[in-house]
Amino acid sequence: NFSMYKDGVLFLGMNIVGGAVHDAVEWMERLEDNLEWFMESVNRYNIRALVIFGHANPRNVHSGFFTPLATEIENLAIPTLYMCGDSHFWGVREKFMGVENWTKVRVDMGRYAPPV
Repeated sequence: NFSMYKDGVLFLGMNIVGGAVHDAVEWMERLEDNLEWFMESVNRYNIRALVIFGHANPRNVHSGFFTPLATEIENLAIPTLYMCGDSHFWGVREKFMGVENWTKVRVDMGRYAPPV
């Protein structure tokens, strides 16, 4: 994971992977560690906006991370963007997971698509 902070905006790059679950214990530990790291990161700064980068397009196997994350983002009450690329096609979903201040942007195959 990595973080950057600039002018009240916190950027978080997180190890949120897609694909098959090869080791269920390791998978859940990673999701729990990511949530803990997220909480430590957002509590470290006075933030007015949040950008999260991850690979996974959230599915049921990610609920141990994204369900509590949605609650935390709703409580933060600041604009939040989740950027992912797992499905490899462009898409935007506002009010992601029913949270008013959360938008998900899914990027496409990169070098094959025109710039946004």
